Amino acid sequence: MTVYRKIYKCRTVGSKAEGNLRPEIVDRLPTGINCCVLEYNEAEGWAIVEFFCSDHPLLEEKFRKGRDDLERLRADPSVIETLATHPNSPPVLGGFAIRPELAEAIDETAGEVMVRGVRAKFVRKSPEPRIGLIIDEG
Repeated sequence: MTVYRKIYKCRTVGSKAEGNLRPEIVDRLPTGINCCVLEYNEAEGWAIVEFFCSDHPLLEEKFRKGRDDLERLRADPSVIETLATHPNSPPVLGGFAIRPELAEAIDETAGEVMVRGVRAKFVRKSPEPRIGLIIDEG
């Protein structure tokens, strides 16, 4: 139950001038894997991309992905190399939250929420009311 992260150097498609510069792999990402571009080099045709996902039990099955799913991205033909770290990688890249109206029960004293019959801890309440309870982040 965590947010998994992996950094790859990937080939890009499109152009900044046309407003469609992006890592080629984003067109083929499985549901549940998200990404953040940390650096572009349009002249050389690559981007440093950090991918992230979670296998938290509160996520719907189709959105649950784990470390192995991120490792499998390495086989994509647009991936050039794997990087251990990058200076632009933020401490918290992503996460997920539950809006309070979707919860069956919230126990603020214990820091727990129940959704679809699954009870889980939440990290904190978001200061933004429409976001609700931060379940996992990393």
